[in-house]
Amino acid sequence: MNSEDPMPRKRGQVSADDVITVARELLRRDGFGALSVRRLAETLGVSRQVVYTHFGGMDGLLNHLHRLGAALLAQDVAALTEMPGTDAYVLAAARAYLTAARQRPALFELVFAAPIPQYAPNRETIAASRASFGHLIGVAASWLASHRPMLIDVDRPGQEAVVMARVIWSLVHGHIILEIAGHARSEETDALVETGIQAVLRGWRR
Repeated sequence: MNSEDPMPRKRGQVSADDVITVARELLRRDGFGALSVRRLAETLGVSRQVVYTHFGGMDGLLNHLHRLGAALLAQDVAALTEMPGTDAYVLAAARAYLTAARQRPALFELVFAAPIPQYAPNRETIAASRASFGHLIGVAASWLASHRPMLIDVDRPGQEAVVMARVIWSLVHGHIILEIAGHARSEETDALVETGIQAVLRGWRR
């Protein structure tokens, strides 16, 4: 073990949170190719059994990280301070998505980009991802209720809110993926996303 390891530990002192912390640091530093039971155990200074004890294996750990990424994004959207139903609220939700991708790129990839071909999320994880997307549906529903009330019941958002949320998500996701791939600078992404969201909202006002 060297001084660059994110969290050297003594045997028997490792919690599930410790495993998650080290896994996230390895992902941040070296990418998904670095994430393995062996590497985690070596970094933590314990046997490989630690991953199986806490998560049942690597798939369990990946599912946990996936749900964590979805939950943190949902928290970001839920914590918005702008007035629901306004253009500013929709734009803030879009910016929260961009920020999540930039600040937590590994979790973002795990939730949205399928970086590990052999990993398939389980039912609980899929449900968590859908619940996270539900916050964006709520953003769309609040905007529709304010601007086109005949189309929407904000307490029971229907297909119109789902469609709007998917349009917004696709727009923001496309731009941040281009940025991550090195095809755009962050300031370009921010400007294009704002322009795109404003165009979407103008279209829905008609």
